[in-house]
Amino acid sequence: MTLSPKCFCAVTEAVAQRFRERVAHVGVAAHMFVLVDDALVVGDTEADTRAAGRILEALLAELGLQWAPYKRRGPAQVIEFLGMLLCKAPEGMRAIGLTRARQVALRTRLDSWLASRPRDAGSKLVTDPRDLATLLGHLVFASAVMPNARTYMQGMLASFSGLEQVDWRRGKVRERWGDWRPMELTASFWRDLEWWDEMRERANCVPIDPLPLASTAVQAGTDARDRQRLRRGRDHSPPRPAGRDEASLHLCREAQADQLA
Repeated sequence: MTLSPKCFCAVTEAVAQRFRERVAHVGVAAHMFVLVDDALVVGDTEADTRAAGRILEALLAELGLQWAPYKRRGPAQVIEFLGMLLCKAPEGMRAIGLTRARQVALRTRLDSWLASRPRDAGSKLVTDPRDLATLLGHLVFASAVMPNARTYMQGMLASFSGLEQVDWRRGKVRERWGDWRPMELTASFWRDLEWWDEMRERANCVPIDPLPLASTAVQAGTDARDRQRLRRGRDHSPPRPAGRDEASLHLCREAQADQLA
């Protein structure tokens, strides 16, 4: 019973691999992404995408695998897949973001938690760990398309730090040798929640196209050897012969200067 999801994923991935082989054999520029029972066919052009779709449907019929035709979408340049909105329209931003329904649901969830925040800064909110786990699950999903979002979940995750056991059925937690009690949220949880409240509308997507990388490296700053040479120069003391490390450093700096010139 526990191996059934693994076996099912192995079957769908094998079907995807057979599909990739067939489109490559006939020269169709397309690829297939699959997760469990969800599949996304991506083509270089609309014609390639339509041809790839026909190949996939024929393959499923050949293998005797049932699928739901009413779930077919596209070809389209904006489509929802696995709860994410994929936008590759020629105009506007080419990005992956949350769908409108998920944004509204996340906004409602954040507002509900913010409304329960204690007015006294020093007091702690007592909550059910099941509710906290539900919130963290939604935030982990949203963090896939929110830059730096995982950083602003550490205070929330720290709420489980030091706990020996969590009784999910009763909604209680306890430390080692301690008594069962409700979960308490500290100030770090609310600091993270404030970031999510502020950034959800402003940073809720990531670009599809990779960001350009710098082609030239620039060395900035100094090191201990530079400071020693400056000190010796002020003292008018004769410089000592350069060792192997210093000679290598000098050659590297000359090469960088030639590259930047």
